[in-house]
Amino acid sequence: MTIDDPIPSDLFTTDAAPEADRFERWREAISIYFDLDRPSHLPASALNTRLESCLIDGVGFVRCDSHAQTFRRAPDRYARDGLDHYLIQLYVDGATRHRRGRAELALTAGDIALYDLADAHDAKTSETYTNLTLIAPRRKLAPLLRAPDSQQGRRLDPQGFAFQVLRDAMLRLGAGAPRLSRRAAPAMADALINLCAAAMNEEGERPAPNDALDQSRLYRVRQFMEQELHDPDLTPERIARSAGLSRAAVYRLFKQQGGVRQELFRLRLRRAAAMLAAGSPRPVGASEVAYRCGFKSPAHFSRSFKQRFGESPADYRRRVDAGDLPTGAASPLPDWFRTLTA
Repeated sequence: MTIDDPIPSDLFTTDAAPEADRFERWREAISIYFDLDRPSHLPASALNTRLESCLIDGVGFVRCDSHAQTFRRAPDRYARDGLDHYLIQLYVDGATRHRRGRAELALTAGDIALYDLADAHDAKTSETYTNLTLIAPRRKLAPLLRAPDSQQGRRLDPQGFAFQVLRDAMLRLGAGAPRLSRRAAPAMADALINLCAAAMNEEGERPAPNDALDQSRLYRVRQFMEQELHDPDLTPERIARSAGLSRAAVYRLFKQQGGVRQELFRLRLRRAAAMLAAGSPRPVGASEVAYRCGFKSPAHFSRSFKQRFGESPADYRRRVDAGDLPTGAASPLPDWFRTLTA
């Protein structure tokens, strides 16, 4: 193998499987990332899936052609599987409805949606669909983003110039990414990460807040919350003052998430899990994580973490250190699907 050889690539298909087994084969494969449900009206024999994938120097690229199904990712799964990626997904054909609380985002051909594997996921596809997905590790992309923890369920603005360049690049990759050489892969990966950041930093659309407040206001409030997560005295009143809003207006903004305190609590816990899993540039202990994420005491942090993720911070850290974050163990997809965070 030389640097002029093509990048690693793979083809998964259910074509050769018995019709009755096709859905289970696909469910097993995608279990690395998602739990999968089949609509009751669709027999298992009706579902056929083709997944073409390649690895571009630590950035995954996937083309998926399949049928109606629901993709789910429970809130505690991030702590169980340790996968910490952004999915940048271009819909080539078909449609998807992504739900987050009471909000629903409808996506059709030509849209680019953003998904954060550190967050809950619930998306239902149309009868048939084709999408192209970039799988970007958080460690590569998050430092370039204005609001790295507020990307889940976004639809990028199709009028944005960076969106249009990203869309064209993904379509071009979809036409021949496996032909890329290993020599060219590092520069291509860097270009893709920077292009994703440019498109994600355009204002774009976000999960719909209350109609009385616009999308950009929600973005700015979340940005402020992320910047100040270290402060245990960060209050709804202070958040409201920073945005020039009343406390009631800020509550309405986050009503679908259970209110501003609940959203702040969710952001603190998600950042804490990411810090415990990172292990670099040096391991961070649970007490330090607690204070850096704005919890008033390590005990409060430990109780909250266990309630959210089903295990204590110490137990989670031990599993991280031991490399024991199993998911999709029986999946036939390439091992690099599991190791993009390495």
